[in-house]
Amino acid sequence: MSARLFVYGTLKDGGVSHRFLKLAKRGKDGVIDGYDMFVGGEDSPGIRPGQGRIFVETYLISKPDLIKVDRNENEGKEYDRKLARTRDGRNGFIYILKKHPHAMKQVESGLWEPKPSK
Repeated sequence: MSARLFVYGTLKDGGVSHRFLKLAKRGKDGVIDGYDMFVGGEDSPGIRPGQGRIFVETYLISKPDLIKVDRNENEGKEYDRKLARTRDGRNGFIYILKKHPHAMKQVESGLWEPKPSK
């Protein structure tokens, strides 16, 4: 059994945590409304409910691999895994910051791109 996971940051293709999705099947990218994106000093983005939109990659991931991603994302402490819906009506999980990121800069475009490896 698999779950749909929407990713917008370090889990994206090229991101430092993408290795957790190596066995996942890539789906159609999408847009999710109602969230604002923020990025901190380590160039690691997070989202919170807001007025903006975010651009996401979509993956079908096994339940055991989803648990591994939960651990990587510090789910329940730093992030919560919640259900979200893309503009085209697909439901899936997404990681949302638990606390408002006061010290982080907002990414107005809602699009974050991983920095190339050195």
